[in-house]
Amino acid sequence: MTTAGSLKKCALPGCQRFIATEAGQIPRKYCSAEHRTEHREMRHGSLGSAPMAQWVPPPPPPLVPTPDDRARDLIRQQIEATQFQDGARRRRAAVALLTAAGLVAGITGWSAAHSGLFPTATVPETLANDTWAQQASTALATVSQRLDEVSQAEQSWRNQPALLRAQTPAAVTALFQRKGVLEQQQMTL
Repeated sequence: MTTAGSLKKCALPGCQRFIATEAGQIPRKYCSAEHRTEHREMRHGSLGSAPMAQWVPPPPPPLVPTPDDRARDLIRQQIEATQFQDGARRRRAAVALLTAAGLVAGITGWSAAHSGLFPTATVPETLANDTWAQQASTALATVSQRLDEVSQAEQSWRNQPALLRAQTPAAVTALFQRKGVLEQQQMTL
């Protein structure tokens, strides 16, 4: 827009009309609503059949590497290769360290187990055969007695009317689970 005194030229390219501006009014940019619409369509494109002014960007400058670019690329490649080598070197060192630590822990555990620091004998070997057999028979008798008690309770539950057995209470479920544990103990002994 150019200013000619209190007159402004219309913002539409090619229009030579001037717009009078008065003090206190909002200055207008176009001489008419048609010119405003036409300029908007030129800037944003129109949906109608009117030709549209399109801005085409200039072609980019040709990419010819300069000596500085080549040197920068070479330095960047060397840095990346060094970083890769450092990372691989660190990984190899970490694997070697973990392997050594595993070997030390394994050898230490093996030597501690075979040095007599920790008793490795099982319970039946440390007790006399008679003592172990006596304790096992006592434990077996106790487990058998408890299994009999659980079987009696289960039988009384099953003798209940079907209406009462429709829903199994938590205590009966716990009793069945206890029976399974006792049977496992009996099989072990």
